[in-house]
Amino acid sequence: MNALNHAGIRDPSLRRAYAACRRLHATRDPATFPSVFYLPPAKRPYVHALYAFARHTDDLADGHSTPHRPDRFRQWAKDTRTDLTAGTSTHPVRRALLHTLRTWGGRPTLVDELLTATEEDLTFTPFATYQELARYLYGVNSTVCLLLLPILQPAEKPAEMENHIAALGRAIQYVDNLLDLPRDIRHGRLYLPLDDLQAAGLTQADLRTAVPDPTALRRLALHQVERVRGLLDEGRPAIQQLHPTSRPPIECALAILEGYLSLLERHPASLLRRRVPIPPPAHSLTAAATWYARSHASRRRHPCPTQQPAGA
Repeated sequence: MNALNHAGIRDPSLRRAYAACRRLHATRDPATFPSVFYLPPAKRPYVHALYAFARHTDDLADGHSTPHRPDRFRQWAKDTRTDLTAGTSTHPVRRALLHTLRTWGGRPTLVDELLTATEEDLTFTPFATYQELARYLYGVNSTVCLLLLPILQPAEKPAEMENHIAALGRAIQYVDNLLDLPRDIRHGRLYLPLDDLQAAGLTQADLRTAVPDPTALRRLALHQVERVRGLLDEGRPAIQQLHPTSRPPIECALAILEGYLSLLERHPASLLRRRVPIPPPAHSLTAAATWYARSHASRRRHPCPTQQPAGA
């Protein structure tokens, strides 16, 4: 609750909504939850709200064996769009989301794009080219990163940084897809461009055997590494334009992605193994300690925008 005080969130029911988002983020997305603590306390509730909404949206669309999954997701999407139009909600996650958007000037159209991309994924269609995959990556994750951008307080106008941030969003989602590749293949989904497989000399059937030609698998894996690194290079200029206290979680996330890409380079067969655990880089612990030591001094120099009335 200390972070809610720092954020100036006083309304009891709104505090409960943000607390629910924090719990959902902690339980459903433990990989990103610790990174929020790199940020000043005044920003953390808003980031929890965005991650909680994105995670809950994804959870409703996921679940390969749930017969009523499409209906549940479409009801969630419909209710969310209704709340965006009304500017109010009785659902705790959506209420915190709306308050976050108002407080930081987030664009509701990005929420709509996220919902649209996620709904399209309910009826999976293979991606023939990288261009098709890139549109999906943008819809399901770059949108979330762009919603986070105002909270990270860029020095440049957000519109001037959006291409860089969108590239980072694609890179993060791409790596997540690679990590989930074995599971997705078992469920008949392949989040890789089909022309990448063809160029490597592989088919979807080859990947389902889990013992494809090692040389061809290496070609496929290294091509994915090269593409993700290209996205990271495209996105990196954004980091130095963020407020200094907003950089550590992004830098740590990119270091973790680089760790996975290095692992994939050394062991291409890991592409078809169960989700590979990626330990955080050693220097991220140092970064966390350094940030914490100076957090009290930086907090006073890092104001949040004026709070809106807690009426969401």
